[in-house]
Amino acid sequence: MKRLLVVAVAALAVFSVVEGALADEAQENVEGQASAPVTSTVIPGGCSTPCVSPSVIPCPQPVVSYTTQTVWQEVKRRVCHVVPVETQVDVIECYTVPVTTKQKVSYYEQVQKAVKGKHTVYRCVPVKQKQTYYVCEPRTKKVEQTYYVCVPVKKVTKQEYIECVPVVTKEQREYSYWTCDTVAVKTTQDVVCYTPKITCYCPPTPLPSGDCGSPCAPGMPVGSGIGVTSGYGMGCGTPVPCYTPITPICNVEYVPSVTKVPCVEYRSVPKQVVQKYTVDVCSYKEVRKSQDVEYWENTTQKRSQVVDVVEYVPVQKEQVIDVMTMKPFEEEFTYYVCDYVRKEQTVDVTTYTTKQRTVKRPSITYKTVERIISEKVPVTVCVPVITYPCPQIPCSPGVVVPGPCAY
Repeated sequence: MKRLLVVAVAALAVFSVVEGALADEAQENVEGQASAPVTSTVIPGGCSTPCVSPSVIPCPQPVVSYTTQTVWQEVKRRVCHVVPVETQVDVIECYTVPVTTKQKVSYYEQVQKAVKGKHTVYRCVPVKQKQTYYVCEPRTKKVEQTYYVCVPVKKVTKQEYIECVPVVTKEQREYSYWTCDTVAVKTTQDVVCYTPKITCYCPPTPLPSGDCGSPCAPGMPVGSGIGVTSGYGMGCGTPVPCYTPITPICNVEYVPSVTKVPCVEYRSVPKQVVQKYTVDVCSYKEVRKSQDVEYWENTTQKRSQVVDVVEYVPVQKEQVIDVMTMKPFEEEFTYYVCDYVRKEQTVDVTTYTTKQRTVKRPSITYKTVERIISEKVPVTVCVPVITYPCPQIPCSPGVVVPGPCAY
């Protein structure tokens, strides 16, 4: 940033020097033109421009303006970066040294010792005992037994019942259904007929083609014949002109004519028909009736008989049995007791002593190194723009304006 500010300040200084030089030169031109006589000339279009004598034509003063412009400028700057450096340094390290010595140590060893003692034990011993028990013995005796039996007895009784008797009656019912009837409908329709119409006309009569001979028949006197009787004024012996027979020309043209013709159409029309029919309706009528019904009725009767009855009577008896009884007995036994005995022994005891020593160890350090790099940066500078106005118009016509002014 500092470099950019220095460049901008230098550019402004250069532009101010250029502007001062141009201003001084323009002032000198104005002072040199002040001695020349100046008049005023009106230019078509409404502008009034001072004019000078043809001998001296002053140069117009240039107009200086400034504009900004961005340019890429190469700038050198100093950058720093970190570089690793490997060196050998003295390091104090600690280590241990083993030292072995003889020492007496005491320890206790477990020893088992046999000891004799007495204790009481219980054992099952059979003992003879008398026991009283009861036994059921069967005994038979005569017993009169009374019991009841059911004896069926036949009886007759009257039983009433209701019987449903069917009764058939005639009923007249109706049902309706739809049917289609064919109905004649009279209508009138237009019928187009074509009637032939013959039109005939005769062509113009042609001139006679020659003499057809005498109209008199052989042996007929002259002055009589067809011509006299037919009114032609020609008698027998007068020659008759011969005409070609003419055939009339006829055209047939069919002329349409519309005639109203009555016709009958048959259409199907839906019709609801109600029809009666007779059905048999069955209904039931209740009729009360009675009838004799035989049935069996059970009657209880008391009866007795002598039967043998076996009963069991308990009888007391005695017997000798073995009963297991727990009895105490004193016995001797041997058991072992654990005891601890102190003993001594010599053992090697190793101890460790800490010592220090100095050794060389590689060490990596980092240092900052400077270097100069070049890069292009955008710089905004002020650029002068010089505008030269048009020279003044001479007052006298025909005067040639000298060459371009030297600015």
